Amino acid sequence: MKRVQRLVILGGGTAGWMTAAAMSATFGDLVKISILESDAIGSIGVGEATTRIASLDDAAAMSRVLREIIAHTGRERPNDEAFVTRQYVANPASIRCTVAIDDEGNVIGFQSLVRAEADNRYDVPAGWGIIGTHISPRAHRQGVGSALFRSSREAAEEAGLEKIDAYIGAHNLSGLRYYEAMGFQTYRAPEGIVQKVYTVG
Repeated sequence: MKRVQRLVILGGGTAGWMTAAAMSATFGDLVKISILESDAIGSIGVGEATTRIASLDDAAAMSRVLREIIAHTGRERPNDEAFVTRQYVANPASIRCTVAIDDEGNVIGFQSLVRAEADNRYDVPAGWGIIGTHISPRAHRQGVGSALFRSSREAAEEAGLEKIDAYIGAHNLSGLRYYEAMGFQTYRAPEGIVQKVYTVG
């Protein structure tokens, strides 16, 4: 009997993406997961997003968002609850971690802002902010990214940051477009990476 190597989910929306996330968590990289959905059909069940500061209780939902992104892009990344808690919610260097919530109370994205420490792995000057954005594919093109950045920019101003770095894979065209739309500008491009900077204030 042949081992299943690829799983195709027909239909996106909340149910489709949550199914993909569950399958990704179950099978990991053993099965390639794809979703077929129509751009002509709007997302169902996701309304205007609101934002709030992330709590430890959000770790499971934030982990699910990461798994949905993995299912969409095929690019693996750490995504378990312990990683989310350590890296985003309870990071000692955190300035703010914000979650976006849909009208049903589901976490559909999050954004972290941390203060760069000396000799960090992104080679960002100490004292700058480092930003990371993670939005469920089922919530794209709904203003979630803009809402998240409003919260992060407010936190940056309150913390007295002068600059914020975004470290983006050169292949991540949607990420590059997003940060450009938020006002970030490219300041260097190591191999396979684009680093953009936002000037606060």
